[in-house]
Amino acid sequence: MRKVKVLCPSGKQESFALAGFDTETYDSTAEAGESIRRALVDRDASVLVIDQALVALVGNRIARAIDDSDEPLFLPIPMGVAAGMEREYLERVIRRIVGYQVRLK
Repeated sequence: MRKVKVLCPSGKQESFALAGFDTETYDSTAEAGESIRRALVDRDASVLVIDQALVALVGNRIARAIDDSDEPLFLPIPMGVAAGMEREYLERVIRRIVGYQVRLK
């Protein structure tokens, strides 16, 4: 049977698990990207709920695959930026707006 699965930052899975969703967590953007790649191939879930901020972090190829995917259907929702990923998130947002990479200290 196909199911709804949630891919979320570590520490944010409790509320989804309590609601009865299968959850998978990640600690880094690379780890999240790998989970998304697996979901695109394995398709054990018909809907994959992901952090909205993650779409901007995973890179253009994966973001396009998320947009183009019919199954699983990706449902980005705001979960907040995971601890430790704030800098990376801001750098990518700035790069997208300004047009070149900026390193924050």
